[in-house]
Amino acid sequence: MKRYINNKLLTLAMLGKHNFISYLIIMSIVTASFMMFFGIVYPDSRFYLHMTRFFLGLADINGIEEWFAVRPLIPLLAALPSTFLWMPAAYGVLNSILWILSSLLMYNITVRITASRQSGLAAALMFATSPPTLLFFGSVMLEAGGTFLHF
Repeated sequence: MKRYINNKLLTLAMLGKHNFISYLIIMSIVTASFMMFFGIVYPDSRFYLHMTRFFLGLADINGIEEWFAVRPLIPLLAALPSTFLWMPAAYGVLNSILWILSSLLMYNITVRITASRQSGLAAALMFATSPPTLLFFGSVMLEAGGTFLHF
C-alpha cells in the first residue's frame, strides 16, 4: 500500500512538472506574439476608448447610441491602468493578460477532455497564434476579454 501511495505521489509530481513546462511554453509564445500587435488602435476602437474616458470622467455621454454594441466590462477594467498608462497601452496590458489566461484555459480544458498534454499544448498554441488572435487580442479591442469570459 505504501509503495502504491509513493508511486501515486511521484506521478502527481511529474504531472505538475510537465504542466509547468507546458505553461511556460504557452506563456512564452503568447508573450512573443502580443509584442507584435500590442496596443494597435483599429477604427472600432474609438468607441471603446470613448467609453473608457467616460468611466474616468474625461468624456461626456454624447454618442451613447453607438455604445449599444459595446460590452462595458473591458473598457471599465481598462480604466484603472489608464490612470497611469497611455490608454492603448492599458488595453494592451489588460488584453495580453486575458490572452495568456485564455491560452492556459484552452490547454487545461483540452487536457481534461483528451487526457493528452501534447494535444492540450497543440490546441493552446494554435489558439494563441491564430491570425484573429494575433490581430485583435493585444490591441484596443474586446475580443480577448470576450473569449476569456466565454471559457
